[in-house]
Amino acid sequence: MTRQEIHISGTTDADPAAVWHLLVDSSTWPAWTPIETFELERPAGQGGAGEIRRFTTGRLRLREEVIEARAPTRLTYRLLSGLGVRNYQAQVDLVRRDSPDPVRTDIHWRTTFSAKVPGLGGLYRRVIEKATQQFVDGLVAHSMAQQDAADVRTIRPFTSSQLEVLGCGTQGQQPADLEHPEDQEQS
Repeated sequence: MTRQEIHISGTTDADPAAVWHLLVDSSTWPAWTPIETFELERPAGQGGAGEIRRFTTGRLRLREEVIEARAPTRLTYRLLSGLGVRNYQAQVDLVRRDSPDPVRTDIHWRTTFSAKVPGLGGLYRRVIEKATQQFVDGLVAHSMAQQDAADVRTIRPFTSSQLEVLGCGTQGQQPADLEHPEDQEQS
């Protein structure tokens, strides 16, 4: 049987910790992948490995085991059942790329497997490659949305004295497009 290899990459402006949180929390996968449902069969042991999870999409029911969880850089899992393939293993690496602003995270999703039936490796490859691309694209988009939501939650409301200085009164009005006075650069 011919071993198939797939490598899909993407880059997000989210910090590796934000990406890791989504990746390692299997219950979030239906939010950012085509997977419809998640069921936890066995929780992860100490260190994050050992989780057995079940994912369902349409009539497809996959059962996987997380075999390595090295926060916040690598998640490795193997397929236990659900596809006509052998030795299916996926490794997802998160690589922090420092840039002036913002920090970026490169996502590298590598999958290897062999088809159980000779001649079907190419078919499985195309299907798994498409799904993996959707996984990476979803992880990129969802991690940026999560990071943006976290950034919004850190915005401080103006104090009454700051509102008075800005001419907005003190009735709880917040100027939407103004920065805090102490955040503005001094000239």
